Amino acid sequence: MESPDGRKRRRTRAADLEQQPLFQTPNIQVAPLERPTLKVVQGDNLGVLKQLPAGRVDLIYVDPPFNTGKTQRRQEIKAVHSPTASRVGFQGRTYRTSVVGTREYPDYFTDYVAFLEPRLEEAYRVLAPHGSLYLHVDYREVHRCRFLLDGIFGADNLLNEIIWAYDFGGRPKDRWPAKHDNILFYVCPHSRARRILGVSLPTACRAIHRARHRLRRCSTRCAAAL
Repeated sequence: MESPDGRKRRRTRAADLEQQPLFQTPNIQVAPLERPTLKVVQGDNLGVLKQLPAGRVDLIYVDPPFNTGKTQRRQEIKAVHSPTASRVGFQGRTYRTSVVGTREYPDYFTDYVAFLEPRLEEAYRVLAPHGSLYLHVDYREVHRCRFLLDGIFGADNLLNEIIWAYDFGGRPKDRWPAKHDNILFYVCPHSRARRILGVSLPTACRAIHRARHRLRRCSTRCAAAL
């Protein structure tokens, strides 16, 4: 593929995204969205959303804290190939791992709706007329989030509630274990997605998987918790 000046243009690869620097929210200046950019912003999304122009974003995927009432801790590890190590990775290769850091954040809110509402209102503002929004939460807050998004988008613009089922984690014997998350799928009132999905569900799910995977890899490379 060639650019207007005749030079060959490379296809975007995951490796290109990993090489982009991370920026703290207070120092970032978001340029007008004249063309797609590959930039990962570390920090509170509210400040960044307020700098974006209205009606320019096709798809937004929101994965906020779940309000578990606990302090969430994440270890960052470094993996080095070693034929004598016990950790098995892709194609059976073995790796030796070491902990390079630990990050944590308090995952509890006295008013979860007050935390989310300004962010979802800004997300709605920047969505294009054909845009879609996916909000990923779980049983703790999905009911409040649905009422909140009904008020922002309109109840008729909830296209579906997607269940993200999984089979890993603990299996307590004294209660039913939580084995799914909830993804609320909303579209703008005049979106073509009400008739034909501009971004099909399988395509959106693949994009979500890729985005989460890239952010994790970028987080590990930069030793920064996203």
